[in-house]
Amino acid sequence: MVRLGMLTAALAAALALGLGMSQAPDTPTPATAPAADPLQGGSCGDYRCQPPEDCRSCPQDCGDCCGNHRCEPPEDCRSCPQDCPC
Repeated sequence: MVRLGMLTAALAAALALGLGMSQAPDTPTPATAPAADPLQGGSCGDYRCQPPEDCRSCPQDCGDCCGNHRCEPPEDCRSCPQDCPC
């Protein structure tokens, strides 16, 4: 009888500690664009071209430099004739 009482107490203690309880498996969260910090400007990859981003530092948000109607290094008439006429 004492043995059954000890077993019951041990089982109750184990359940109180959460042993034997199943937990939901960790599910990965979907990838999202980084949040932009309004005090620091844009964040590359947030789908907005905001300073200090530009076409060189973040082409995925700001587009390619070639074709922006400005001849800027490293563009030249061979690499970007629409911005740098020869």
